[in-house]
Amino acid sequence: MEAHAEFDIKKAFVLKSEDITKIWKIFEDNGMEVIATITCSDDFVRKFEKCEMLIQYENAKRSSIIKLDIERKFNNPYTRAKVSFGYLDFKPIHVSICGDEHFVSPINVKIGDILHGIKPWYSCISTMSFLNTIFIITMLINIFLFFAPFFIPSLATKPKSEISSNDIFFIINTLNFIGLLIFGINCLRNKLFPLNTFAIGQGLVRHEFNEKIRWAGLTFIIGLPYTILKFIS
Repeated sequence: MEAHAEFDIKKAFVLKSEDITKIWKIFEDNGMEVIATITCSDDFVRKFEKCEMLIQYENAKRSSIIKLDIERKFNNPYTRAKVSFGYLDFKPIHVSICGDEHFVSPINVKIGDILHGIKPWYSCISTMSFLNTIFIITMLINIFLFFAPFFIPSLATKPKSEISSNDIFFIINTLNFIGLLIFGINCLRNKLFPLNTFAIGQGLVRHEFNEKIRWAGLTFIIGLPYTILKFIS
């Protein structure tokens, strides 16, 4: 009986050499041809027919991997298996397996187990929707403007028609600051909490360096309140 398993995984991933080797072996078990295609930041598309060549790819920053497709080819056009990493924004992993149900089911389970294991601890930060963040910020701005007269005497004592240009300038600067803050947080997130991490070659060194920064930042955030409380007490 024909079956088709196709799904996206909306989680960040850290793909290492051993993960690629496991997927390659699953696809290669029946002796069929496996081919990997990488799209790189230098606008080159590179193909590999051997797993060893792929995991030895230098993955320098100039030519770093931004997308990887591992595909198993068959003589039968209705039987295929493919896993894509770096597929779409917020849908970084795509899996498509077609063929006889006895073929699709075990591969689907094995691939699913591997993909579950490459999810990093910061995945929820990477996949956080900034639309929700902007909504929260907008609500905070509205609350601020509502309570502003209580904290800014000039706004409380003047009619709306007499609000000075300095007051308007203050509000505009506040909004600009919030906008820049959101932009900065987004840039920082993309740098330190990426959706797609290809931790092979130099990419592994970059990942390990960023991991140290992530944990250092987390330690600082957790430890700062404790330090302040200890100092106060």
